[in-house]
Amino acid sequence: MQIHSFSQCGEYHLSRGQENQDQLCSWETTAEAVLVLADGASGCRKSREGARLACEAAGQILAWEGADFFHFPPRKLAYLLTEQILYQIEQNKAPEELLRDYGSTFVMAFLEKATGHTTLVNLGDGGILHLGTEKPVSLLPPRTYGGQPCLTTTTGADRAVEVQNTQIGPGEGILLCSDGFLHVMHKTTVSGSLKARNWEQLDQTLRRIPLTDDCSYITLIRDHR
Repeated sequence: MQIHSFSQCGEYHLSRGQENQDQLCSWETTAEAVLVLADGASGCRKSREGARLACEAAGQILAWEGADFFHFPPRKLAYLLTEQILYQIEQNKAPEELLRDYGSTFVMAFLEKATGHTTLVNLGDGGILHLGTEKPVSLLPPRTYGGQPCLTTTTGADRAVEVQNTQIGPGEGILLCSDGFLHVMHKTTVSGSLKARNWEQLDQTLRRIPLTDDCSYITLIRDHR
């Protein structure tokens, strides 16, 4: 199993002296692998912290439920996930701070190594790509409501969470990304490296081209055996 990630602060935040608002994490056992990417919303004052807490919440659920969590009915999975994220934020924010200040988008992938069975979760405008033998294919494309993405702190966020089961073959992979990556992935220099799965070249390209938004991705390639 190969896991690789990249994250870079965009000009919007750099020009304001702010940090990258994206957060990435992964967990791997002998049987499963999990990827998570949370993109803190620029309009939320504590979005970077909110993205970090969303990743922590996913880790806590996995510690409690294990792989069984990804076999729950989709609506139960969505509800438990969003409630745990909100709980994590409530436990860490100051009393005077608002919950909505911690909003982020959220994407997650769970893969069973032996079978290739994969569960995908998407809330907001992040992207999930299937890396097969041809060009990358979008799975669970980003969704917005009135031009704005649904966030982890949006009322009724669990109803906006999309869950999809798919199959990842040997040598194939999954890529989770922020909307900042989606904005540039169709540039020739980016798409070529992505299709070739040349991560070093892709990272170098992303460091060279102008990036308005924070740009992040995390990818997993299933072993051939």
